[in-house]
Amino acid sequence: MTGPDRAMLYILAAWTGYRRQELASLTRSSFKLSMTPPKVTVTAAYSKRRRQDVIPLHPEVAASIKTWLGSKKELPADRPVFDLRAPGGELRRTSLMMKLDLERARSAWIDEAKKDRKERKRREESDFLQYQDENGLYADFHANRHTFISNLAKSGVSPKVAQTMARHSDTNLTMNVYSHVKMEEQEAAIAILPAPGNRRERQGKTPDEGEHK
Repeated sequence: MTGPDRAMLYILAAWTGYRRQELASLTRSSFKLSMTPPKVTVTAAYSKRRRQDVIPLHPEVAASIKTWLGSKKELPADRPVFDLRAPGGELRRTSLMMKLDLERARSAWIDEAKKDRKERKRREESDFLQYQDENGLYADFHANRHTFISNLAKSGVSPKVAQTMARHSDTNLTMNVYSHVKMEEQEAAIAILPAPGNRRERQGKTPDEGEHK
């Protein structure tokens, strides 16, 4: 796959939550970019839950797809837009593809700081763009789906909406397995809590044991 094709594949995976097999099934006719809102559809034959799955597209993602598809005018409407199958028909190893792309991106990111030795050292010690981070989590292809669902949770959508868009049968799976919260986000959440009241004002007003307000 070409670089632009891989970039579009990653974007679509991270903004729809579609799985590898579902993305491999998409054709030009899967996209309804002139609708309001624009949409992309996976047919029931390729959906994991064997239902037709329709996901609305972010306007900027839809615009990027429209431009990208414009460069593929020779591609028949019924042919997959992503070359994700090997000659034998099996799905390509997208995890390896992402690992190699991350290595290239990380190398370029570190090289950007070559004139600043301190910054270069900081970047080399960081796990940014690493295939495996310091917590042992992997940025494999399925991580794009985790990113999609985590971003839904961070955006404040209700658990039910997140579950529906993740196409899960259980809200607990959506919230407890696919939603991830970083320490920086926990820190930000604490920062917006109201500060404790004046100590003198609170003196003598402590709720009785067992009482919670």
